[in-house]
Amino acid sequence: MKTHLISSQLFSILLAGLFAPSAIADCPPCGPDFCKNDPRYPVALSSKKKRLKQNGYPDYLITLLDKGSTCIARVERSPEGFSIQITEHNGNMTISSWSASDEKKAEQDLKEGKLKSYAMFNTQHAFSCCGDPQYKERQDYDSSLKINKNLAIIKE
Repeated sequence: MKTHLISSQLFSILLAGLFAPSAIADCPPCGPDFCKNDPRYPVALSSKKKRLKQNGYPDYLITLLDKGSTCIARVERSPEGFSIQITEHNGNMTISSWSASDEKKAEQDLKEGKLKSYAMFNTQHAFSCCGDPQYKERQDYDSSLKINKNLAIIKE
């Protein structure tokens, strides 16, 4: 009798999996957190943006999160902050945590010709959700800056 109950419970679970939302069915090899159009995605993104705002990050940086791939794994695995990348004329680059004062200094150094460029981003490389190309294969990848340009604010 118990075997029959367990079997019917397993059957119910398997049946539910067959009729799961199409977002999960669209990317079986990737796992549910890498599926695009996951109904959890908008809530997770909104929560992350709210946390970043509460931590003092400006809106112009927070809106960069709207430009990435649309799976929950990207939201959960991306940093809880932003970075600034300074590129000198000789090609040397340094990356550090973003701060308003570092951005202001980079802007002044750029105006004075001391820097080639600076970039601000949440992630330097685009995250790949199910079916997305790797970051280096995307049209916006700049190998000299080592960054996906669509996900950054770049000043030159």
